[in-house]
Amino acid sequence: MPRASLVARRAGGFALALSLGAVAAHAAPNIGQAISIAPQVSGAIGSQSISMTTGDGVVQNESIQTAAAGSAHLRFIDATDLSIGPSSAIKLDRFVFNPGGSARSFVLDASKGAFRFATGNSNHDAYEINTPAAVIGVRGTRFSFDIVGTRLTLTVSQGQVIVCPRGLPRSSCFVASAGQTIAALPGRAVAVLSGGPSAPPPPPSPPPPIYTPGPTPIYGPPEYGPSPPVLLPPGGYRPWPPRGNGYWPPRGPGRWPGGLGPSGPRGSIYGQPNGPGRTIFGANPPRIFGPPGRRPGRRPGTIWPPFGGPLQ
Repeated sequence: MPRASLVARRAGGFALALSLGAVAAHAAPNIGQAISIAPQVSGAIGSQSISMTTGDGVVQNESIQTAAAGSAHLRFIDATDLSIGPSSAIKLDRFVFNPGGSARSFVLDASKGAFRFATGNSNHDAYEINTPAAVIGVRGTRFSFDIVGTRLTLTVSQGQVIVCPRGLPRSSCFVASAGQTIAALPGRAVAVLSGGPSAPPPPPSPPPPIYTPGPTPIYGPPEYGPSPPVLLPPGGYRPWPPRGNGYWPPRGPGRWPGGLGPSGPRGSIYGQPNGPGRTIFGANPPRIFGPPGRRPGRRPGTIWPPFGGPLQ
């Protein structure tokens, strides 16, 4: 746009464009206005740039840049507010307004700096803010964001914001809610810096084992039937059998789990009176008692009384 047209737009927004004898034409219509301008804020369309002052109108495709000491507050036709911090640059890219003042399309391209944004009277689907790191969608909200290089940092004050990192599928979009601060980089998942859901508490420590499960149950003589698995208290001591004379079983082909019969492998323990040993429960490890008159396979600390003798 010729500089004369840009100056005319600053003066009123609908003045005739003056340009080197060309046919007069109306300047581009305003889409908003500068509510406040700090020093060193410029607006440009194409190669034409001019300093902005409070009350100036803004138009589609205008790029606004602030210096290190500059800042701007813009209000658009639909009452959307945009605050621009120092050393920032943003383009008012694409705007389509309905006759009632709401926007069908409201697209900004922010390239660097700090910004605050509050939605106005337009449908939430109309808003889109492009940044080097991600595309920001709005769900009726207030939020602020900073752009440093390709890194986006965004804090939601009210409502929700959808952040879709560039270079990732749409399924990677993240919905940030009020109170959350997130960071985004191109091609990387959104990181929640603060305000995210609390981590679940660690699971409680498991209680100490109170039983020793065995692969098979303990069987007694036929008249007693199968013995159910016995729970062990801490330390591994096995309670005394509910019946009998202290030997398990008092008679018959009882087996400890793992025993394979009278001719089983070494270490099998049998309850037959004349078999290769009987077991008393209550010691840790269990002590092994042999048949009358024999002391085969003695283990350290074991006692071998005659069958039916006192248990020691």
